[in-house]
Amino acid sequence: SGGSRNASDGEASARDAKKDARKAAKKAVKAAKRAKRAGASSDNEDASDASDGSKACDLCDTRVDLLVRCQVDSTKRWKMACGKCWKVAS
Repeated sequence: SGGSRNASDGEASARDAKKDARKAAKKAVKAAKRAKRAGASSDNEDASDASDGSKACDLCDTRVDLLVRCQVDSTKRWKMACGKCWKVAS
Protein backbone atom coordinates (compact mmCIF):
# COMPACT_ATOMS: atom_id res chain seq x y z
CA SER A 1 0.00 0.00 0.00
CA GLY A 2 3.01 2.31 0.59
CA GLY A 3 4.22 1.92 -3.02
CA SER A 4 0.88 2.80 -4.49
CA ARG A 5 0.72 5.93 -2.36
CA ASN A 6 3.97 7.21 -3.88
CA ALA A 7 2.70 6.52 -7.41
CA SER A 8 -0.53 8.38 -6.73
CA ASP A 9 1.41 11.29 -5.23
CA GLY A 10 3.36 11.54 -8.48
CA GLU A 11 0.16 11.48 -10.49
CA ALA A 12 -1.38 14.11 -8.21
CA SER A 13 1.61 16.42 -8.61
CA ALA A 14 1.47 15.94 -12.40
CA ARG A 15 -2.25 16.81 -12.33
CA ASP A 16 -1.50 19.85 -10.18
CA ALA A 17 1.19 20.97 -12.62
CA LYS A 18 -1.22 20.61 -15.57
CA LYS A 19 -3.91 22.43 -13.61
CA ASP A 20 -1.52 25.27 -12.75
CA ALA A 21 -0.43 25.52 -16.39
CA ARG A 22 -4.07 25.68 -17.51
CA LYS A 23 -4.83 28.40 -14.97
CA ALA A 24 -1.80 30.42 -16.03
CA ALA A 25 -2.77 30.16 -19.69
CA LYS A 26 -6.33 31.21 -18.88
CA LYS A 27 -5.09 34.22 -16.90
CA ALA A 28 -2.81 35.23 -19.77
CA VAL A 29 -5.70 35.09 -22.25
CA LYS A 30 -7.90 37.15 -19.92
CA ALA A 31 -5.15 39.73 -19.45
CA ALA A 32 -4.69 40.01 -23.21
CA LYS A 33 -8.43 40.49 -23.74
CA ARG A 34 -8.53 43.09 -20.96
CA ALA A 35 -5.63 44.99 -22.54
CA LYS A 36 -7.31 44.85 -25.94
CA ARG A 37 -10.55 46.25 -24.52
CA ALA A 38 -8.57 49.05 -22.89
CA GLY A 39 -7.07 49.86 -26.28
CA ALA A 40 -3.51 49.05 -25.32
CA SER A 41 -2.12 47.70 -28.60
CA SER A 42 -4.34 49.15 -31.30
CA ASP A 43 -1.82 50.21 -33.94
CA ASN A 44 -4.02 48.91 -36.75
CA GLU A 45 -7.57 49.79 -35.73
CA ASP A 46 -9.31 47.81 -38.48
CA ALA A 47 -7.49 44.57 -37.66
CA SER A 48 -8.26 44.84 -33.94
CA ASP A 49 -11.93 45.66 -34.57
CA ALA A 50 -12.43 42.60 -36.75
CA SER A 51 -11.61 40.18 -33.94
CA ASP A 52 -12.99 41.92 -30.84
CA GLY A 53 -16.63 40.98 -31.47
CA SER A 54 -17.92 44.50 -31.97
CA LYS A 55 -19.84 45.61 -35.06
CA ALA A 56 -20.52 49.01 -36.60
CA CYS A 57 -23.84 50.76 -36.11
CA ASP A 58 -25.58 51.25 -39.49
CA LEU A 59 -26.56 54.80 -38.53
CA CYS A 60 -23.45 56.32 -36.92
CA ASP A 61 -20.72 53.73 -37.72
CA THR A 62 -19.67 53.51 -34.07
CA ARG A 63 -18.31 50.07 -33.18
CA VAL A 64 -20.26 48.55 -30.27
CA ASP A 65 -20.80 45.13 -28.68
CA LEU A 66 -24.59 45.29 -28.80
CA LEU A 67 -26.79 46.34 -31.72
CA VAL A 68 -30.59 46.50 -31.98
CA ARG A 69 -32.32 45.46 -35.20
CA CYS A 70 -34.95 48.08 -36.00
CA GLN A 71 -36.73 49.95 -38.78
CA VAL A 72 -35.85 53.61 -38.45
CA ASP A 73 -37.16 55.31 -41.56
CA SER A 74 -39.96 55.20 -44.13
CA THR A 75 -38.16 52.61 -46.27
CA LYS A 76 -39.02 49.97 -43.64
CA ARG A 77 -35.60 48.38 -44.18
CA TRP A 78 -34.02 46.75 -41.17
CA LYS A 79 -31.00 48.53 -39.71
CA MET A 80 -28.63 47.58 -36.91
CA ALA A 81 -28.48 50.49 -34.46
CA CYS A 82 -26.39 51.13 -31.35
CA GLY A 83 -28.15 52.04 -28.11
CA LYS A 84 -27.79 55.82 -28.63
CA CYS A 85 -29.15 55.77 -32.19
CA TRP A 86 -31.94 53.37 -31.22
CA LYS A 87 -33.16 55.70 -28.44
CA VAL A 88 -33.24 58.61 -30.89
CA ALA A 89 -34.98 56.57 -33.61
CA SER A 90 -37.63 54.99 -31.40
